[in-house]
Amino acid sequence: DPKNSQAYAGLGNVYARKGDIEAAIENFNEAISIDPKKSQAYAGLGNVYARKGDIEAAIENFNKAISIGPKNSQAYAGLGGAYTKKGDYAAAIENCNKAISIDPKNSQAYAGLGNAYAKKGDSATAIENFNKAIAINPDNAYAYAGLYNVYFSRNDADSMLKKEEILKKLEKLDKTLADKICGPRVK
Repeated sequence: DPKNSQAYAGLGNVYARKGDIEAAIENFNEAISIDPKKSQAYAGLGNVYARKGDIEAAIENFNKAISIGPKNSQAYAGLGGAYTKKGDYAAAIENCNKAISIDPKNSQAYAGLGNAYAKKGDSATAIENFNKAIAINPDNAYAYAGLYNVYFSRNDADSMLKKEEILKKLEKLDKTLADKICGPRVK
């Protein structure tokens, strides 16, 4: 159905997962043109703009998603991630906490908190939040990646052992992400 906004939003998500950012943007925009009150389409646009590196466009779209759907926990989590990339860690933490207050099982929001705290230099709180994200969703590759990075930044024997264990899990979940973090490993 050419007027099915949900189908276009779904295609946007598929293209985003495949890494075809331009096709994702095109499909999310089509979903919005059909249904301008589609909060999830704006959140999807926010995610792809963040991946593209256009943080201001990401923030704008997450805010639109939230204004339309104030209970959209994914939009708050995405907004938190965008603020982390912008370097506004207070806003990142505030938005991730808002996402968690709406949906306490939002694994991405906990991973977002972990990233914000890691960037602030609070590794203990970062580790706590990455572990919460993983407890909720053991397949959250980004939480493993964040946890790996925190342990990597620490220079003690216990952290080195933990990072190797985490890297093995990450390689099983998302080999491309694991390679991006530490380069291809020879086995």
